[in-house]
Amino acid sequence: MKFRELPGFPLLFVDFVEGAGPVREFLPHRPDAGTLCARAALAQDPILSRQDLCDALTEQAELFGSGGPALSNIARLRAAGSVVVAATLRPGLLGGPLSSWLKAMTAARLAAWLTERGLPAIPIGWIDSRLEPADLSIGLLSPQGPRRVDLDGFPDSATGLPDSIRELLVRVAALAGPGAGETDILSFLESTHPPGAMPGLAWGRTISKMLEPCGIVLLDPYHSSLPNKEFDPSISPHATKLAALLAEQECRLKAAGYNAPADRSFVFGDRDPTKKHEMKAMAPFFVQSLFLPIAAFVIEESEVFAAACEQPIFSETRRHAPILWPRISATLVDERSRKLLARYDLGVERLYDGPQSLADGLMNTPSQSDPLARVDAMKAAVEGKMAELAGLVPPGDGLGSAINNSQRRMVYQMGKLAAAFSSAQQRRRQIVEKHAGYLCGHLAPWGRLQERELAGFQFILPYSVSLRQRLYQSIDLWKFEHQLIFL
Repeated sequence: MKFRELPGFPLLFVDFVEGAGPVREFLPHRPDAGTLCARAALAQDPILSRQDLCDALTEQAELFGSGGPALSNIARLRAAGSVVVAATLRPGLLGGPLSSWLKAMTAARLAAWLTERGLPAIPIGWIDSRLEPADLSIGLLSPQGPRRVDLDGFPDSATGLPDSIRELLVRVAALAGPGAGETDILSFLESTHPPGAMPGLAWGRTISKMLEPCGIVLLDPYHSSLPNKEFDPSISPHATKLAALLAEQECRLKAAGYNAPADRSFVFGDRDPTKKHEMKAMAPFFVQSLFLPIAAFVIEESEVFAAACEQPIFSETRRHAPILWPRISATLVDERSRKLLARYDLGVERLYDGPQSLADGLMNTPSQSDPLARVDAMKAAVEGKMAELAGLVPPGDGLGSAINNSQRRMVYQMGKLAAAFSSAQQRRRQIVEKHAGYLCGHLAPWGRLQERELAGFQFILPYSVSLRQRLYQSIDLWKFEHQLIFL
């Protein structure tokens, strides 16, 4: 499905993936194989030494419980010429929404593709550790449909998980119900979400364990393991000018018809862009390119405006801007949903109107015209014909009585048929409403994209490593449309 046909994709992102409109003025490099390889060859060394960077990554990998593939990737990064495919990942409750998992998988697949072509690359998830209340609320699937769970007592990034996390995890396991898979969900989540653990750490342990075959390396830029390296001296004195470039580019984007996200604004007020933490907040992609030898950024629809704003900074500082690569966007379709979509000949786009609208539409399709209306029409036609026939009989003729008796019997039988049809219609509506509720709840919960609303772990945890690997391999890096992935 094209992004234009789906809710929540801004015009700038749609134009970028389609190469349409004035987008080339702001994002000149199309995401394709040739540009990816060319940009990988131009990736610049980080301001840290590779050894210091990799030592910090190794220390953090131990904290996150990263497995062998991630450690092997860190070792590969120590060699000169190896590059990074970076994805900014926000910590979220229970590992966050499915979109975060797809984003990490996209980075891993791109890095593997480059490595296979002689350009050693590793995927790194740059952790955006800012937490907002929305990050600690997530949708879960249950036999009764989608349910939202929230973590009481909002912890910030420096506050550990409250004791209530145990109660929440028990509720999550209960919602999942029987048949959730070969893994004990409660035991797994308790191992990654103990009370007192930092939310970002709990999230990172969840991601690391379930995506271990992908080899994703996590980097918290604020962790003490990362040397306190200031920006390149040639950049820091010009931070105010760089901030002005960001603001000017934002104005140009708006003039071209591209709206900024609601939380995006270069109104500095009491900010001081010469401070490193302020620069990290204002130009996250540029800052990542200073710390990592980046070939490509995997971005999502909410990040494309910020990435476009930062392009002049790369030119001003004479650095090569890494290519931007849209993350995989997908709806994961379970076997029952696949069968129901085929049964009703449905496209997923019809599900966003909600279960009631979907059920009404399915009950009123041309091939399923209302049987009761047809019976009523036939009954009226019979009564009309019988009345016409009775009018042909002379007064006093006994044939008239026979006609009246026949009419009553026929109308009676048709009434019984109408009752049977009504009962069947009611049963059918109940079935259709149940199916519509299942489809909308699983594939378009609350009328929104599955990947944004539902926790990713419930699509991955129940499956064996081989099935997780199959899911990882099934995403299409080169198809810049919303994909359906059948589990």
